[in-house]
Amino acid sequence: MPGLRLRLAKGVTGPVTVSCWQGEKFPVCVATVAVAGHSPPSYVSAQVAGPVTIRWRTPGKGAQVKKVIAEDGLVDVEVAPDKPKAGK
Repeated sequence: MPGLRLRLAKGVTGPVTVSCWQGEKFPVCVATVAVAGHSPPSYVSAQVAGPVTIRWRTPGKGAQVKKVIAEDGLVDVEVAPDKPKAGK
């Protein structure tokens, strides 16, 4: 069964609510989970193997999105805020 092991990046304070979506044309939320820290991770089961869009929001950073591929077995995913972009 495809699944994701979600953990916060070191230095990120939790809990952070993470939602996982599958489907390109009509996305379906397959799970919502509170990720408390780096260890132990939170487990989310995907409906089918394939692309999963992970969404979360951290204080001061706004909405964040990451795309991963769920495979048979577990995939480790680190939930971390985007790095600031260099100024122009």
